[in-house]
Parts: sequence; structure tokens; C-alpha cells
Amino acid sequence: MQKESRGEFSRDPDARGLVVYAIARVPEDRYIDLSEQEALDAIDELADQAHIDKFDRDQIAAVYERFILETEKKLGNSIDLYETEVSPPAQEFCPEYSIRLLGLPKCYCVRKPKVLAITDTMEIA
Repeated sequence: MQKESRGEFSRDPDARGLVVYAIARVPEDRYIDLSEQEALDAIDELADQAHIDKFDRDQIAAVYERFILETEKKLGNSIDLYETEVSPPAQEFCPEYSIRLLGLPKCYCVRKPKVLAITDTMEIA
């Protein structure tokens, strides 16, 4: 919704959106919560070792990817789903969301589509 309101889809012939409802099923050893302190400390250490600009999105993404790849190597299997915290939507799009009350929203990132079972969809204009 935020990207659409900024006109980022204005050149698309079909600018409708689709909400996809799904269930992700993964074994516990193929899931990681990147908002846990142990993971955050390891990610911060990797960032320090790489001397990245901690405000550069591409460099931050590369450090997270490196952490996931190293975790996979250590575990001997792939991480198919990870959880992280994200910035809340702009207040104009979600005025009822109170970060003070609820904290940062969670985001589940699927790295292997096969773990998803789509349960429903809803088209939005």
C-alpha cells in the first residue's frame, strides 16, 4: 500500500494488489529467529568484522545473508524460514498500530517456497 501510494506501480498495466494467506511448515532446525539476542550479537560481530556502513541497506542485507549461510553450514542444512523485526508501516496506512504498545512488527521470510501452503487470497484495488 505504501509503495502504491507513492506511485511506484504507476507504469504497471495492472496495479491491483493481492494479499496471499499462507501457512509455512518447517522443521525447527530449518527456522531461525533473527530478532533473538544471540543472533543479533553474531550479526553485529560479522558487521564489525566486515567494516560495513551500518546504515547501507545493501551492506546490511549482505551481512544478514552471510549470517544465514554460516548458520546453514554449521547446522548442515538449509534455513528455509526466518523471522525478523521490521519497521512499522507509516502511520497514515496503519494509524491503529501502536509501536509503544505492541513493539516492532514481525516479518517471516520464506527462503524455500516449497514450505508454503496457500490457504486463501484477497485482491485489493
